[in-house]
Amino acid sequence: RMNVSAWSKRAAVLFQPSAQLSLHLMGPTSFNTAGDTYSLSPANASIPPEQSVNVELGGQYDSADGKLTTRFGIFRATKLQERNTDPLNTNVVTLSGKRHAAGLDVDITGRITDAWEVYGSFTWMPVAAIDISSATGGELQGSRPSLTPRYSGSLWTTYRISPQWRLGGGLNARSGQQPNRN
Repeated sequence: RMNVSAWSKRAAVLFQPSAQLSLHLMGPTSFNTAGDTYSLSPANASIPPEQSVNVELGGQYDSADGKLTTRFGIFRATKLQERNTDPLNTNVVTLSGKRHAAGLDVDITGRITDAWEVYGSFTWMPVAAIDISSATGGELQGSRPSLTPRYSGSLWTTYRISPQWRLGGGLNARSGQQPNRN
């Protein structure tokens, strides 16, 4: 049985210069326990939670007619303690890593007609790096984390064919990425 008690701290400032535009600056912290990401086992039962700090400057703009909403943000996320399994001894788990990522994301949601809606998102993450690597292996310090694309996005649409039914579809795309190197 695991009993974890930790605080997630959050602070934000919101500025709304008009009815359609709002801007924000926020900085939360978060944590996740061994049971959140990995199967809880004797190897990780006594490991403290991973911790992270995120900062975002962004905003939202809504059209006056309510048919278009855009959200945008510039972000930096840092994982301060990263849980790693020793590749030579899978019974050993430590908090031995640190990584960060920074970029820009944009979301657009709109109603083209009363029945047709569209949603699009795009994330550009030019900065992503392993700051501190596990001493026993894993990803190399200074490298881009595996499975972290520079570009990703999605486009989805729905069409209401009756009050009870909608048809929808979409696609997700992402740029090339390194496979998991562990």
